[in-house]
Amino acid sequence: MKIPRKIDIGCGGCKRKNFFGIDKFYFPGVDKVFDIEKGIPLKDNTVEEVYTSHFLEHVDNLEFIFQEILRVCKPNAKITIKVPYFSGRSAFFEFHKRFFRYSSFQTFEERADSMIPGKNVRIKIIKRRLIFLRKPYLPLNGLLESLINSNPKLVTLYEETFLRNLFPAYEMYFELRVVK
Repeated sequence: MKIPRKIDIGCGGCKRKNFFGIDKFYFPGVDKVFDIEKGIPLKDNTVEEVYTSHFLEHVDNLEFIFQEILRVCKPNAKITIKVPYFSGRSAFFEFHKRFFRYSSFQTFEERADSMIPGKNVRIKIIKRRLIFLRKPYLPLNGLLESLINSNPKLVTLYEETFLRNLFPAYEMYFELRVVK
């Protein structure tokens, strides 16, 4: 097997173009079927980019998954994550095990110790955004998304008030960098 440089974890039938698709279940487009919760069967420091969309909310041990992702990533690798936003309707799907908000992954970034014991491995949050559904019957969502994401203080105001319930965001987007 050629060592993949870009992996799409939990891709299902929607694998990103030019990525190596990994999923626990077989779907058309999945390149490797295995349970990532038991580890990623790739060598250390081989992956340049990781993408995962609507997968991390299903895992039992988020810290282990992150350790595995960071283990296989090269220094300065890019990690792109999309997850349901905690106040959105899709967050409450019966198979979801956790919720995500704007400050998710901040704990990982601020850790005093390494993400992988015995190695100096960390993450840096490069970008994060709340994403709102774009539907004809929700004409203000695009404007609201731009406004709220323009300042972290507005995100805090949104998350800590009734606004998150009145105008629920659909998902969170995170872009991280691996620091080794």
